[in-house]
Amino acid sequence: MKKDMMNIPLQGSFQEYIKLENYLIPDQRSSLPTSVAPLPPQPQPSPQVVQKPAQPMQDGLTVTENALLSDAEKAIRLRQRGLA
Repeated sequence: MKKDMMNIPLQGSFQEYIKLENYLIPDQRSSLPTSVAPLPPQPQPSPQVVQKPAQPMQDGLTVTENALLSDAEKAIRLRQRGLA
């Protein structure tokens, strides 16, 4: 398509030089089955996997916040939470 478009003169009409039908991908949906059987019953996940472990908060900040934030950023975070 790019090569064909490069050959169009500046005053040329796009529709005269490019036929979009030549570049369309045929519709593949007609070969798909019309109905699909439902999935069998699925087991429930383990509660230990689903529950997020609680991060202990020290001074109103999580362990990650204490490790990664500067002192100024920690103060901002505490003000946002209404703890400072």
